[in-house]
Amino acid sequence: MDFRRLARTIGGWSVLALGVAAAVLAGMRAEQQLTAINFNAFDDWRTYARAVERWLAGEPIYAPAQVFGPYELRDTLLTGFTYPPAALPLFAPFATGTAGLIAWIAINLGAFILGVVAVLRHELGRVGPLALGVALIAAAAFPPFGNAVVSGNLNLGIAGLLAWLWVLRADRLTAGFAGIGAVLKIFPGLLAAWPARHSGWRGFVIAAGTTLAVILITLPFVGAPAWVDFGHALRNAQPECSVQSVSIACGLDGVLGPAAARLVGAVVSLALVVVVLRVRSPFLAYAALAGALLAPVVDMHPHYWLFAWVVALVGVARIIGRRTRRRLTVAPA
Repeated sequence: MDFRRLARTIGGWSVLALGVAAAVLAGMRAEQQLTAINFNAFDDWRTYARAVERWLAGEPIYAPAQVFGPYELRDTLLTGFTYPPAALPLFAPFATGTAGLIAWIAINLGAFILGVVAVLRHELGRVGPLALGVALIAAAAFPPFGNAVVSGNLNLGIAGLLAWLWVLRADRLTAGFAGIGAVLKIFPGLLAAWPARHSGWRGFVIAAGTTLAVILITLPFVGAPAWVDFGHALRNAQPECSVQSVSIACGLDGVLGPAAARLVGAVVSLALVVVVLRVRSPFLAYAALAGALLAPVVDMHPHYWLFAWVVALVGVARIIGRRTRRRLTVAPA
């Protein structure tokens, strides 16, 4: 019996078990933190679900506060909706009670974890329980992870999509994902810059075509007035500033005013998209892509920083993978 191999196997699975336990504890800690600031677990999911309920009942999707005057996004939690109307039919399967919540968490958490596994496999060559366990521990130690899971926010799944982008080489597929992301939350449409690095403007065209197709298909169901209300809600949204919410728009709000501050964030985002398209280094382009996703956000809640964690994961995995391959190459000599 090879006792060294047995010890490594037991050690690896022990680390993985520790990682799972750490992730659970991170969720419990995040729930306590949300409760301390008068939020409940899965409130973001409840906001999506209630918007679906209003849509199916023929009621206005967006809260009056969003349509008729300036507001902060936290003021419309559970009563409003911050995404395009075309997102509602896509959210509908996850809006029914406990089963919908479980399915929502499963698909978003699953996308994130599978994205992490894909990155590790791509950079390390294989994914053992030790590597996955260490990654889970690193995620659990990063508060935005627990916040994303417990709030039920879509950003958990988007972070998983960002991880998958590093691995996938099918430009049409990734551009299509970006187009669907734009329907769900607008800014993920910027992910089309990644396939555009290889396929040029075709990546943007496919993403835009996907978005337009979903909008046209769903338009008879959500109605044109909902899009008018969404335009008002988008224009009236104000930068949300707090200890937990720091953004470009928030930092410049007091100096330039809300509209100009949001415009600066959008300009910075577009500048980073140009960097994605022009810089030679894939990793620098990838980091710029994450920055482009973050720059225009006006409600920088903790879960947005998961995008930065994914970039860090890719960077660390690349370093370890390169050193491992170099060591294996030199060893025979």
